[in-house]
This record gives sequence, C-alpha cells and structure tokens, in this order.
Amino acid sequence: MVTHDSDFLRLHAHGVAHAGIAYCPQESLTIGEMLRGLALIHDLLTPEEIAGRVEYL
Repeated sequence: MVTHDSDFLRLHAHGVAHAGIAYCPQESLTIGEMLRGLALIHDLLTPEEIAGRVEYL
C-alpha cells in the first residue's frame, strides 16, 4: 500500500498485520520522486521482505 495517511502508521505501530506500507508525507515529494522511490522498493524487496514493514519515501 502507498499512502500519505498517518493512520496506517498507527495501525502498524499497534501490530496490525499488513502486506507492507510505503509512506510518503503529503506534498513532500513530486510524483516522479515518489515513483522512483517505489521502483527502488520494488527492485530491492520481495513481497515477503516488505510484509509487515513500513518504508518511508
């Protein structure tokens, strides 16, 4: 999941299971910067590795 909604960070902090969160604070990056970050996450992490993690863009 890609989001700028910090509620998902709270769910993660409370131990709610998830397939992985890519978090980007609203208006902190351009669309291109976000896409490059997401492509890097995709290239470096398998679905099993991202599960239960938060990656910050």
